[in-house]
Amino acid sequence: MITLRTVPVEQWHIGRDIRLAALAGSPPGTFGSTFDEAATWPDRQWRQWVSDRVLVVAERAGGVVGSAALVHNAEDGPLLVSMWVDPSARGTGASDRLVDAVVGAARAAGHDELRLWVLEGNRGAEALYERMGFRRTGRSRPCSVADSRIETEMLRALLPDA
Repeated sequence: MITLRTVPVEQWHIGRDIRLAALAGSPPGTFGSTFDEAATWPDRQWRQWVSDRVLVVAERAGGVVGSAALVHNAEDGPLLVSMWVDPSARGTGASDRLVDAVVGAARAAGHDELRLWVLEGNRGAEALYERMGFRRTGRSRPCSVADSRIETEMLRALLPDA
């Protein structure tokens, strides 16, 4: 059975552990940082990383098996970030539930839309986001100055709960 919860800043080490697991288990460029970079962050940087977002984790049998987060971003508006589910928990509905939790957090914060960026060609992630109501906006950008691969923006309108 998978349960979800929001990680408080005081439990920043949980955010660190799931982020490092996601980075270690994903191709470089999937996320905004690499495992090698994040593995060197001091504790205060991890505390800041967790405090900058509403971090939701999926847990099973006492272990964290997934995450997704809401970042209130002034440039792009609220963003769904840090989405990852351990391969052992894929196909369980954890991904859908994590996205729903972030959508709920964005809605509760008064946002009327939620954006995300997905690496071009990541069909699994794109299919998840489309199933969850996100649509391409037509905007794209390079992953970073050092990584010219393209990521595509997706958007979901957040209608009030019925």
